[in-house]
Amino acid sequence: MKKVKIFSLFVLSIFLIFAVAYNIAFFYFKSQFKPYATKDFSAMQEDLSYYFNDSDNGFLLNVKFPSYGTLTGNLAVATADSKYALIIWPKLSGDTEIGFQTAIKNPSKRKDRYLKVEKGRIDLSNSSFTDEEQKKIISLEKEAKTIWGEEVFQ
Repeated sequence: MKKVKIFSLFVLSIFLIFAVAYNIAFFYFKSQFKPYATKDFSAMQEDLSYYFNDSDNGFLLNVKFPSYGTLTGNLAVATADSKYALIIWPKLSGDTEIGFQTAIKNPSKRKDRYLKVEKGRIDLSNSSFTDEEQKKIISLEKEAKTIWGEEVFQ
């Protein structure tokens, strides 16, 4: 009986340590998104999603904080007509994944593709993107760097 009690306490302790560690990691990672939601951004949902309509330059920007169960948040820059979007996923490890979406408003024609980043720039040298898509990617990348800084692509 005593061994069962000790084992139960051990399992409970491990679970509690994991839960505390997960919560610390979650709140730390969530805090990493605060600088991206600057004063110009409006809250769609407080501490969850913020947006900014940069109508002067023709872009829509979004900061999506990580949700509790996923630890995944993102930064997004879209064209004003919502035809193209560049999505940036900062990772806990410090790495960043970048994706490009086309035909956002028409899901049946939508294409999602990951992009490769080399030396802080999106590498389009061996891509199958059309000239128009490449121009959009470059303009979306430039807007993201203008709003959030060069380090977002590191």
